Amino acid sequence: MLNGHSQTILFIDGDSTDRQRWMRALKQCESRYTILEAPDGKSGLDVLEYGKVDCMVLELALPDMSGFEVLLRVLPEAGPRPTAVVVLTRLASAALTEIAVQTGAHAYLVKGETAADELHRVILDAVAKRQGQLCEKIRSVAQNMRQ
Repeated sequence: MLNGHSQTILFIDGDSTDRQRWMRALKQCESRYTILEAPDGKSGLDVLEYGKVDCMVLELALPDMSGFEVLLRVLPEAGPRPTAVVVLTRLASAALTEIAVQTGAHAYLVKGETAADELHRVILDAVAKRQGQLCEKIRSVAQNMRQ
């Protein structure tokens, strides 16, 4: 865990069996994770609005909206966002991978090709990268205020 602190992970996936399986597997990789869940995009956006989430693990095929719609709603128009995003989907597509990463996802993983320990490593990397970007943004703002 980064700095020894628990990370809060939000799984947004309409398939309850998949969601539960991945949440259990990830908890086995790191028992200090706080794992939240949402069965659809709207519920996931509600969780993000009212709580601190370090990383969102997002399925693109959701029952109420596209995962891309969720991703676009989470992204600010400029600057780093406070929540890292990892796409974990059943949709294997090079084109979707490129779009997701260009839209702001840290990684694009395919469920049938990904192990829990790989997801764990990717989440840690995504959160560390996001924290680094936020720290850099704070330093930049502080420097501009001194000038």
